[in-house]
Amino acid sequence: MQTIKAEQKLASPRLPGNIRDKICKAIEDLGFRVTVGDIAGRAGVTLEEAEEALKALASDSLGTLEVSASGEVVYVFSRNFENTIRAKSLWLRCQPALATIAAGAAYTVRVAFGTALIMSVVLVWAALITLMSSRSDSSDRNSGGYSRSYYGGGVYWNAFDLVRILQYVFVTQETEGQNMNFLEAIFSVVFGDGDPNKDFNDKRWNLIGQYIQRKGGVATAEEIAPYLDRSNRTKPRQHWAESSEGYMLPALMRLGGEAIVDSQGNLLYVFPKLQQTSVKWWTPLLSGAKDQSVAPYLLEDKWEMTKARKGQVIGTVALAVANLVGVLWLSAELASHALSGPWITLLQIYAASFFAIPAVRYFRICKFNSEIEDRNDARLESARLLKYPKRELTEKLRSARQLSKRTVVQKEDIVFTTAEDVEKQAKDWESEDFDARLSKL
Repeated sequence: MQTIKAEQKLASPRLPGNIRDKICKAIEDLGFRVTVGDIAGRAGVTLEEAEEALKALASDSLGTLEVSASGEVVYVFSRNFENTIRAKSLWLRCQPALATIAAGAAYTVRVAFGTALIMSVVLVWAALITLMSSRSDSSDRNSGGYSRSYYGGGVYWNAFDLVRILQYVFVTQETEGQNMNFLEAIFSVVFGDGDPNKDFNDKRWNLIGQYIQRKGGVATAEEIAPYLDRSNRTKPRQHWAESSEGYMLPALMRLGGEAIVDSQGNLLYVFPKLQQTSVKWWTPLLSGAKDQSVAPYLLEDKWEMTKARKGQVIGTVALAVANLVGVLWLSAELASHALSGPWITLLQIYAASFFAIPAVRYFRICKFNSEIEDRNDARLESARLLKYPKRELTEKLRSARQLSKRTVVQKEDIVFTTAEDVEKQAKDWESEDFDARLSKL
């Protein structure tokens, strides 16, 4: 009970796992002394998410808060802050084991699906062989002839032959040493391998945040366009003649930006929170993190029907065809004996699904890839126009750089810190403020 009560007092375990992990990694990369803007820019999260997570992590790890004279808050963490939080939270300690169990369950489902197809083929053809054999024996007894174990032109029916064929296919695929075995490949051929761009949004905002920070918190729409979703039907080169830059709204809302108009009438975007930082440019290098260069554009990957190898695809299709032919043949045989029932309909639907599901996926993938290609073309065109700007854009970029600034909150700028007595700091600050005002008289 005490463990449950202690767990309920912690704020970190209630954070979304992916956001918590990204922010912890960003704190480590930036030297354990960060602002909300630092985290939003580095981790690619919203300002609200960054602030909520920093408060939770600082509270649970006994981190320190520093406040500058301008009101900027700096969060300071110890180097082992993650271990400190994990030691307090049973849920966080159990998460790696739960993730392993979830991965194992997903693998089991994929393998079980492939196994079900093989078992279906074996059982359906075994039933067919049994029916054919019983019919042959009945014909031989009725004719008084010698009972043979051959059927139909001297072909010997043996269920173990089919098992050996399946074993050969399975073993052949296993020895190829691919990333997925044959049972996993069956699932992949039918259902695919998931969204290839599931992390695209995280990458996008990570790059946008870092780009804006490196440009001093001021950017133009043309600079952000190579990372955003824009249809190629509206060419970037036509964009300057239009008044709308609505595609910038997600960036403004996410990173606390605001639009301004410079003296020449250019529309620029300022992100005040990303201009405030506690990190010197060399800090990430000293902490051992790699300097993340900002790519000039970001492209989506196209969907694939399957990542299975050609031999695995052929083996899966062969099994699906064998299953469908066997089910249809068995249905006809049972219908002639008046033995069909609802279960045979389920078998027919199951056998047909191995062709219907990939067919539907194929048309969906064609649609997805057409849209992806359209967006990628727009991003590439935006990046090209930014690399070789016209005179209007050159002047606009120059104006943005002139308004750029980067304010580093250093130790000497701090007027309050939770690491020291607040009342004493207030008296010291009031005394310093009084002296500063007196010196101006």
